[in-house]
Amino acid sequence: MVHSVDYYESVLADMGESARDGIQLFMISGMGHIMGPSGSQGFNFDSLGVFLEWKETGTTPEQVVVNRYGDCTEAGTRPVCSYPQVAVYQDTGNRNNAANFSCMMPD
Repeated sequence: MVHSVDYYESVLADMGESARDGIQLFMISGMGHIMGPSGSQGFNFDSLGVFLEWKETGTTPEQVVVNRYGDCTEAGTRPVCSYPQVAVYQDTGNRNNAANFSCMMPD
């Protein structure tokens, strides 16, 4: 995880803030390198769809919504924010619904 952040920040340092139009970092805590609903905790999202929409619309994604799984059963959705922002629960609604979170800069 540290290497991903270091690489991302080095690209921005070398190429400037305009590089954000072509590079984003989305870190899904606990996902590792395996996508899917298997295991005690899993995550899944349409990564190809995110990239295709980015290319087709030219709009840089600020977040992706992932499906969370627990014991192979869907447990809800969560937004994953573009680094360095984090998803923050808005103190209303179901915590298993991505719509009840906002991307914000960490304190």
